[in-house]
Amino acid sequence: MARHGSSFDSEKFEAEDSKRINAEFEGPSTGPEPSRTQGEINEHLVRDTSLDDLVGIESIRSSLQELIVYPVRFADIYASLGTEPSTGVILHGVPGSGKTTIARAVAGTLQVPFFHVPAPEIIFGIAGESEAFIRKVFAKAMEVAPSIVFIDDIDIIASKSDHAQGDINRRIVSQLVSCLDDIHTLWRTRRLVVQVIAATSRLESLDSTLRRTGRFDREIALRIPTRECRETILRRLARHAKVTDDVDYKEIAMRTPGYVCSDLLGLMKEATVAAIRRMHKHNELPHGESSPTISDESSTPSCSLEKADFFAAMERIQPSALREGFTIAPNVTWSDIGALHDTKKELFLSIVLPIRYPSLYKHYGIHQSMGVLLHGPPGCGKTLLAKAVANEAGANFISIKGPEILNKYVGESEKSIRTLFSRARASAPCVLFFDELDALAPSRGSSSANSSSERVVNQLLTEMDGMDERDITGVYVVAATNRPDLIDPALKRPGRLDKCLMISLPSAQQRCEIMQTISRKLPLADDINLQRLADDNRLDGFSGADLASLFREAGLVAVQNELSLDLSTYDERIHEHIAKENNLSASIDVCLAVKERKIADAHMEVAISKIHRSVASDATGSETQ
Repeated sequence: MARHGSSFDSEKFEAEDSKRINAEFEGPSTGPEPSRTQGEINEHLVRDTSLDDLVGIESIRSSLQELIVYPVRFADIYASLGTEPSTGVILHGVPGSGKTTIARAVAGTLQVPFFHVPAPEIIFGIAGESEAFIRKVFAKAMEVAPSIVFIDDIDIIASKSDHAQGDINRRIVSQLVSCLDDIHTLWRTRRLVVQVIAATSRLESLDSTLRRTGRFDREIALRIPTRECRETILRRLARHAKVTDDVDYKEIAMRTPGYVCSDLLGLMKEATVAAIRRMHKHNELPHGESSPTISDESSTPSCSLEKADFFAAMERIQPSALREGFTIAPNVTWSDIGALHDTKKELFLSIVLPIRYPSLYKHYGIHQSMGVLLHGPPGCGKTLLAKAVANEAGANFISIKGPEILNKYVGESEKSIRTLFSRARASAPCVLFFDELDALAPSRGSSSANSSSERVVNQLLTEMDGMDERDITGVYVVAATNRPDLIDPALKRPGRLDKCLMISLPSAQQRCEIMQTISRKLPLADDINLQRLADDNRLDGFSGADLASLFREAGLVAVQNELSLDLSTYDERIHEHIAKENNLSASIDVCLAVKERKIADAHMEVAISKIHRSVASDATGSETQ
């Protein structure tokens, strides 16, 4: 292919070449759906994917087999036993978790007609047409039974009555109920099965009429992938890609909490774009008026994905879980927290080990997850501990402050609690962290409590009692408060927040450990003695947050000293630079480049005179005993 000296169109190359490379990430194609207009039935066979092709669904694979595959494949056994199989299943999870892909894979496994019905296409402008279309789809599905009907985003057309968008939702729900009853009649008369799969990311908003026995009575939660699942999915997505030896899928999985399947696919695509961008920046791409084509393989530049490409992609891809209200735990580890060794040990035994070794805990009769209440003065690391324990356990993390749940409308606060626990169960193993619990659950009957807060406490108790039946690898509740005496006593009973851990103000030795942790990445001068600082009685009563503020202030003092220096003390080279550039910022950069910059003991002394303890001595009282 001819190469010319004209400018290279990088955007055109990125668009075309990334499309070629990204096609390799998609894996087995489910086949394009035929184009159609609204009102046409989308019926086709899925021939090139099945459940065996999917990874990361090990926790629900058996449920999919038993609830959807077996009734179709072994219908004669159900008939001989006189049992009617379940025909309605709801797949629910955050957007991008793979609901549509799984439904198509089930159809590919069974090799039966697949009817894909996106919910928005059911809504017509003329009264009665929506119901007529639903009848038409189900009639066709029953005609070619066994078959599968897949209703995507069913919450759009079948929301609860208090969320309904006019009369059309109620009519559609009534028609769906009627069609589901017709499917049962088909089984009783002809022993033929039509499986109906519905998908939603808002299970709590569905009309309860559809969730009764005989309709959509079985529900399968698509949880947010664990660290191990993310690693498996990444390896599958990249199996046809060219990657360098420095790419560590385990590390990438650790750095992508909250990512679902579509996010990981987007990560691979964005990493490809980053690789092309990198090659273009270093002039490793061809320059010319036209870009290399797929058929011209000899002129196509060799491109491999590097570790840096994945890290660059992470900055651009926002996890779906974050958009759905989850909180992504920062990369906080035990080593980021100074002192608190006994507390770390208790959290390790109560949360980290049960998630890592569930069979060991079950062997000793520990079947349910445990709740932990962290209490102590402000700034002592309670929130940081909760983040670290989730990261160490490889669990998902949901953080909520007590006041964020409270709502002035009756019933909305309790609904928020239910939704919160539902999300946590869907993303298990999960650490559910309540900050400022005393604002959310004050003691019932106290002067600070009212009817609204009492209902919230009752809902919390209901949800936490329901976790007794959950697997030990499920949901772990961690709460933090500065005032444990204000929390309703019922929350601290066994089976709820039964482990209370006191986080006291640090001692002199603990202050030294905390300062070592805070300063390990800071440029400290040789004249700073951390043990001497920790023993200084001026720091008595300082919390971990106060110590962090102390070093931050010392850094500001150092910066101020640097910028206030008389530039005339530097050599002529700097003066010439100032005269030539007439740029103070550039001059400062040159000055700093010729001088070693560190935080000195003098800076710390100034900081100590400015920073005072944030916890009053009378506020710790019994807590520091």
